[in-house]
Amino acid sequence: MNTTAVLLAVAVTGVGTLLMRLAGATDLGHRLSDAPWMRHVPLAVLLVLAVSAVTGDGTTAPPPPTVLATTVVAAAAARRAPLLVSVVAGCVVYAVVREWWPRW
Repeated sequence: MNTTAVLLAVAVTGVGTLLMRLAGATDLGHRLSDAPWMRHVPLAVLLVLAVSAVTGDGTTAPPPPTVLATTVVAAAAARRAPLLVSVVAGCVVYAVVREWWPRW
């Protein structure tokens, strides 16, 4: 990744953080929460986190427990499960798979 892309990502993240904080402190938050596109934000965030966990640095294949846990988190998020339920389900799957197949 080049320097320009990193700086752009930092700038976009900073602006997004500022806007979300402003939205929470003003009346804008109530108007944003009624926007139809806002219901897709938790799914998008979880999918970005899940995909980045699996892809890693791209030099080695991710271990199977990571892939299965990521799949469970993404599926739970796609079915509109609460965030906590999605994350806990992924953690449980990771722990169970890791325990059953310790060589991974």
